Amino acid sequence: MTALAAVSPGHCGLSPALRRTIAAHRQWIQTNGQAGERAELRDCDLRDLDLTGVELSGADLSGADLRGACLNRSRFRLATLRGAHLDGASIDAACFDGANLDRAVFDRARVTGTRFDPIELVRSDGSTVKSEVTVRLVGVRFRKAVLTSSSFRNADLRSVKFDQTELADCDFEGAYLEPAARDKAMASMCRTSAVATASPIEAASLAAFYAGVGLRRLHGEIRDQQP
Repeated sequence: MTALAAVSPGHCGLSPALRRTIAAHRQWIQTNGQAGERAELRDCDLRDLDLTGVELSGADLSGADLRGACLNRSRFRLATLRGAHLDGASIDAACFDGANLDRAVFDRARVTGTRFDPIELVRSDGSTVKSEVTVRLVGVRFRKAVLTSSSFRNADLRSVKFDQTELADCDFEGAYLEPAARDKAMASMCRTSAVATASPIEAASLAAFYAGVGLRRLHGEIRDQQP
């Protein structure tokens, strides 16, 4: 792990070097790259840090260790978090729009009111660069995580693992889910649902349940995308 993010005793403070990195990145965002510097936090040790409200949109956090970190109200739009570890992290009202989280690990994380939605890229004159950049969550693991009131619209969730995951009021409209992963997600949601039962659930009851937790498209209507 990179030593940049060495923490103070108690694992709650940010090192001076990390504070400077975050400040320079914020300036880089605010000036459209004319000043400051993009945060390069690949493989950094950010365990148990309080990163509430930080602006890290566009930053590179590939392989970063964010286990137990507090990421409430933080912004990671278009950031790269491939292979990052967010085990046990607290993620409330955060934004990962357009981010790449392929193979990230969210085991036992608590994710509430967080967006993993598409983002539109526009120039300073308002013209569109790219109509939509969707979130990549290919191969992400949410084992024993709690996901509530969060949005995964059009997200690429191929090979995602929802083992023993609690899901409630999440929006998966247009998300790409392979059949096996989709079945695991459905089973996980049923286990934590008030309608869960040892006997098979009738299709009508199942549809009503998924409508209640915000899954807008069911069965064949969810698009399965090949690599």
